[in-house]
Amino acid sequence: MPTNPNLTPAIRHFVVALVLIGSLVGLAAGAAGAHAELEEATPGPDATVNRVESVELLFRGDGVDPAASNELHLESVDGDVVELGPTEVLDDGRRIRAVVLETPEPGELVVRYEIVGADGDFEQDSYIFTFDPTSSGGGEDGGTSWVFWGLVLGSLILVAALLWALPSGRDAREKT
Repeated sequence: MPTNPNLTPAIRHFVVALVLIGSLVGLAAGAAGAHAELEEATPGPDATVNRVESVELLFRGDGVDPAASNELHLESVDGDVVELGPTEVLDDGRRIRAVVLETPEPGELVVRYEIVGADGDFEQDSYIFTFDPTSSGGGEDGGTSWVFWGLVLGSLILVAALLWALPSGRDAREKT
């Protein structure tokens, strides 16, 4: 990929410096957010499933503290509670799961979770999925985190900017 011939070496170095500083800021922000962050869920956010046998959440980062009180709750959007078994902490705190003890009424369901991260921080959040026993969607519909796609996009932008700003081998040969 040829570089932009209109850029002087000083401008190229400035662009490379900006890209590197932006990358370092992004990495620092990622390290600062190394709490237990929801990576995947079954059923996943905004999913439509035809069965609900359990609720399972996978966390990235440090995971949850297995000794702390980590809880999963399932209810309709109207507040009708769906009975769950005890919340289990699995995979060294990276995963929590609770078995659904009663079949919920069809419709939108809210998963609420309250966890204590391995770093001691309390976190709570929720998401909605749809239970429709007549749908073709299975119960194993986890979602991909927006953070993952943000990192992919950021990496592609970084590579493109570096390829554009750095001199190519042809540029170096032309100067000699």
